[in-house]
Amino acid sequence: MIFTGSIITFAEGKKETALEMLKTFPQVEIHSFSEDGQNAVVSIESTDSKELENLTETLKKDSTIKDIAHHYMYFGEETEKLLAEGNENPDLGQFFKSARNKNGKAV
Repeated sequence: MIFTGSIITFAEGKKETALEMLKTFPQVEIHSFSEDGQNAVVSIESTDSKELENLTETLKKDSTIKDIAHHYMYFGEETEKLLAEGNENPDLGQFFKSARNKNGKAV
C-alpha cells in the first residue's frame, strides 16, 4: 500500500465540478483547501506505484483539474517486505516510473 499527500489545483471556475468528479475515486480523500479555493490538500491510497501513476494520469486528463503534485509518499509494507527479504541491493524499480523505463520504453 502506498499513501500519498498531494496538492490538486483546479481549473479556473471548475472547483465544484472537480469535487464531484473526485468523489468517484474512493482512493482520494480531501482534507483542506487553499484560501482562494483553487487548491485542495488530499491523500491518496493506492496498492502500488503503477496504480498511483494511472490514477494521477486519469486525474490530469480531466478538464476540471489543472495539476496534481505529490509531496509526500509512504510506502509502508512495501519497504518492510524489502527489508524482511534481507536483500542488500533490492530492486527499487517497482517504486519509480523512471526506473521502469528501459531504452525509452516503459516496462
